[in-house]
Amino acid sequence: MIDVPVTDIATSGALIRDKLDSYYHSGGTPLSETLHEAALYYRGENWNYGDDSTAGIINSNGDSWSEINYPSASTSRTSASSGKYKSPIESECQKNHIILLTDGEPTGDTSSNSSIQGYVENMSLPSQLSKSCR
Repeated sequence: MIDVPVTDIATSGALIRDKLDSYYHSGGTPLSETLHEAALYYRGENWNYGDDSTAGIINSNGDSWSEINYPSASTSRTSASSGKYKSPIESECQKNHIILLTDGEPTGDTSSNSSIQGYVENMSLPSQLSKSCR
């Protein structure tokens, strides 16, 4: 999920910290799916998991948490009701960052494998590199 869309850290830093304070670890750890979704965001493509993410969120009292459906932020999409991301890339030389948080080793981490393998198979790589993801 895209929780805080890319903006200048001077204007989004407090929001990022507030969001981090509200998270609670729960569920699986789909690392490759998370990075694949970030690539879809940067490329301005349709989301795969952006409307189907769940997050452990701590309540306002800080004494309990619940797992909720948590779609990507509406400002990360071409419109609030769209399933297509609005790429934050405006210049080929701009800085872009992904903040990936994990609670451990990948689990439930195979849903994007065929899509990722398709990207690699279609790439031109130097001869010393392999296209095998196995």
